[in-house]
Amino acid sequence: MAISISTDGAIDDEDVQMEVGEELAMDPKLKGKVGVKSIKGVAHLMGNVESKELKKIATKTASKARGVTEVVNEIKVGDNKEEDLFHTQVRNDDDG
Repeated sequence: MAISISTDGAIDDEDVQMEVGEELAMDPKLKGKVGVKSIKGVAHLMGNVESKELKKIATKTASKARGVTEVVNEIKVGDNKEEDLFHTQVRNDDDG
């Protein structure tokens, strides 16, 4: 049985974001679709994916990253572009 010990020192939120980003980028289905913001080791995932399964995979992937103490998944499932466009048009109509 092998044991590894890390001597890299303390990890800050910038490091956590980088680590999570690298983990997510390794999965072609998540790469470029999920972003991360770390606050005191808590990784907040944001973005939009095609399925609930990908959302679960993103959480599991992020939790593997060094320095992550918790994952808060705020990823939306499905394509919301049409809905966003509709709301923008409604607001524009209200303004003018």
